[in-house]
Formats: sequence, structure tokens, C-alpha cells
Amino acid sequence: MIGSHGGNITAIDVQRSGEKQVVDELAVEFSATVDIGELRREISDRTGATLISHQTTVPIDPVLRVVRQLGNALGDPPAERADRLCHRIAELLGTPATWVLDRDVAAGYVAGRAALDSPGVGCVRRSTEELPSPTETLGEDVAVLAIALREGTEVVTILAARDSVQGFNATEVTRVEAMVEFHQRLADKDTPA
Repeated sequence: MIGSHGGNITAIDVQRSGEKQVVDELAVEFSATVDIGELRREISDRTGATLISHQTTVPIDPVLRVVRQLGNALGDPPAERADRLCHRIAELLGTPATWVLDRDVAAGYVAGRAALDSPGVGCVRRSTEELPSPTETLGEDVAVLAIALREGTEVVTILAARDSVQGFNATEVTRVEAMVEFHQRLADKDTPA
């Protein structure tokens, strides 16, 4: 099935308990964009197996990627900065599940409230809360990273989510905080005193 979608399995992680075994994780390379939703349905329909989560990665030099992101941020129109920052964080974390939320909406999430209490600090919480919009790549139990920042005279919060099994590590949180700080400094530079 994976091959029929253009995929090549490069690694398999199998967990064993006594005589029973289960495939825990597959690393698959695709030559082109794959419809994960369709592949998920096909796997479930034909085998009864469940694709719990996936992560898309693009092999690129990480230093080059960051330099490009920062360079692109310099040209962001002020009205689009928060949305573009959200997209950069999605790329940085390898998750398409990211949102820009105003203060009231962010306060409806445990991670959002923590972020609003400590602007500029990445707050990670495990959650079963319903996310702002459904995403096919996530299950019901997710890790949520939230970070609040000033956007003009308003405070917005960026929320990122991925399956709780994968979570967010301290290095990823630090990278997001640094990217948000850079964004904030650009915004402060453009704001008249």
C-alpha cells in the first residue's frame, strides 16, 4: 500500500512482548506529496491497522533553513507577521497543526492560559481539549506548545500541536522562543515610540 502511494519504507520499529509483536513506527520516504488521509483510510480499511500520527520532514541544512526564515521575516508586512511567524513555527517543528489565536480564544486552552501568563515563554501541556480546527494528523491526546507575544497593541498566542507520544522537547521550545523573540524585536523596531 505504501509503495502504491510512492513511498519507500526506510526503517521499522517493532515492539515485542513474549510471542506477540506490533509495528510501533515506520520511517517512509515519499518522492512526492502524499495524501496522508487517503493512505490512512486505505491502511485501516485493508489491514485494520491505525496510523496514529505522522511527521513530515524535508532534508535541508538546518542552519540554512533558519537563515532563510530570518531573512524572509525581515520583509514581512506588519499586518501579516503573526500568520507568517505561525507558518515558520510549523516548519520549524515539522507539524502542520499551528494556529494564531487572539487573547480570548487562547484563554480557552490550558496551554494558552499558561502562555498568556508568561509572554515570550513556550508553554507545553498535554491535552485532550478540542483544537481550534480539526486536523487529520492528530489523535485525541496531544501535546500543545503555546507562546504569547505582542502584535501591535494586541496580544496573540501561537498554538502548535502534535501527538502526545512525540511531544515537544526542550530544544524545540527554545528554538520557538528565539524565533518569537526575533519577531518581537522586528515588531518593536517598526512601532513608533
